[in-house]
Amino acid sequence: MPPTLPAVWLTGRWLHMVALSPTWSATRAVSLRREHLRQGRVVVADFSHKSGSTCTGESILHLSAKMRLAHALTHREQSFVIRRVCQRFGCEATHDEPWQPPAFDHAAEEVALGDYRLDVAAMREQSAVFGFEVYHRHRVGRVKAAQLSVPWLELQAEATARDPYVLCPVVDELIVGDDEKDLRCGLRTTRAELPEKLAWRLSQPHLLYRYLEGTRVPPKLVNLIFYARSEGGSGLVLWWCPACAAQREAQTALRRADIERQTAERHSALQEHRRAIQQALTEQREVFGAELMHPFKPGVVEFFRKDAAALRFAASYLGHPADQLLEHFEKHSRLVLIARRCRSCHWPILCVDPLEPAERFQFFSPWVERVSPGYPISECRRCGERQDPFGLYEGKYRLLYAHSLAVWLRAFLPASQHSVEFN
Repeated sequence: MPPTLPAVWLTGRWLHMVALSPTWSATRAVSLRREHLRQGRVVVADFSHKSGSTCTGESILHLSAKMRLAHALTHREQSFVIRRVCQRFGCEATHDEPWQPPAFDHAAEEVALGDYRLDVAAMREQSAVFGFEVYHRHRVGRVKAAQLSVPWLELQAEATARDPYVLCPVVDELIVGDDEKDLRCGLRTTRAELPEKLAWRLSQPHLLYRYLEGTRVPPKLVNLIFYARSEGGSGLVLWWCPACAAQREAQTALRRADIERQTAERHSALQEHRRAIQQALTEQREVFGAELMHPFKPGVVEFFRKDAAALRFAASYLGHPADQLLEHFEKHSRLVLIARRCRSCHWPILCVDPLEPAERFQFFSPWVERVSPGYPISECRRCGERQDPFGLYEGKYRLLYAHSLAVWLRAFLPASQHSVEFN
C-alpha cells in the first residue's frame, strides 16, 4: 500500500521525499543521480547537474503526485471522488462527489495529445480518454484548455500526492485585486472581517442591494459573489453548499422581482412619453400644418413659430430633395444663409455668407458660384441677377442657420429617413 506522504517510487519501494535529506524541499528539482556538489562562500551548498544533463527540473512533489495518480488510476483500489468547493465568495464548504470516469484500461504519464502533453492520462487501448494536469508551478493556459480534445482536470499537486483518490481541482478566486478592495471599501471592513459581514448581509436577501449605515455591496459585484471561484477542468457543474444555494435562490428571486418592476416602470414611462408626443403633434399641427410628422421640442416651439415662414420658404427655394438638404445641413451645421430680397426684381431669395468656405456652399451650385478672389456669389433664381457679396447685410434681411434648418426639415420627414428625438 503506498504511503500517505508524498513519495517517489525508486528501486522497488516507496521513498518518502523527507528521506532524501533532512533539509530537502519538495519544490526542489529531483534527479535519480546527483552529479555535482557546489560549495561556495556566498550561496548555500547545493547540488547541480553537469552540462548536458537530461534532468527536466521537475520537483519531487510534482513527480510524486503524477506517479501516485497514475498508480491509483491503474489499480483502482478504491472509488474516486472529486472534492468540490462552494462557489460563493468567503464560503469554505466542500463536498466530495463520486467521480465516474469514462471506461479506460490503464493510466500513463506524459501522454502526447495533439500539440500538447498530459501529465497523466486515462488510456483506452492506445488513446487518451481523460486527461490530468498536476499543478505545482505552471497553470494550464487558456489556449491549451480550449484545444484539449478530451475531458480533463487540473489537480493540486500536494493534495494529489497525499491522496490520489480524492481529486482536488485547482481553485481560482475571481474576486481579487481591485474587486476585492472595492468590496471591502463598500462594506467598510477589513479583509479578515469581510466573510463574516458578507454572510450577515446574505442572511437577509434585501440587505445585499441596499444601503445600510452608509455601506453596501458594489452593484457590479452582486452577481459575482455567488460565482466567485473557478475550478480547473472541463465539464464541472457549479456547486453551492445548501445554505449558499438557498441564499442564491433568494437573491435571484429578489433580483427578478426588481427587473420586473423596472420593466413595468419603463413600459409605463414609454406609454406616457408616446401620449405626450401625440398630444404635442396634434397641437403643433394647428400651427405648422398637417404635413408636420414629428413635434418640435417644447423649448423651441415659439422660435420655430416665429420663423416658420422663412424656414418654409428656404426649404422650397433651395430646390434639393429634403433628405439631401438635411444631410448637408447636419454635416455643415455652421453654415449661414441670408434671406433677403433681390436688388433687381425684389423677389425673396437666399444668399450665402461671403465668408463661408467652399465645401459648405458648393452644394448649392449653380445659383451660388465661386469667383476670384474666392468669395461666393449668389444669384437670384428668378431674374439671374448677381448679388453684391458685401451688401448682403444692408437693408432688411434674416439669418437662417443650418442647424435650425436641419431641425425644421427633420420634423417634416418620415421617421424612416432620420432619427427622431423628443423631450
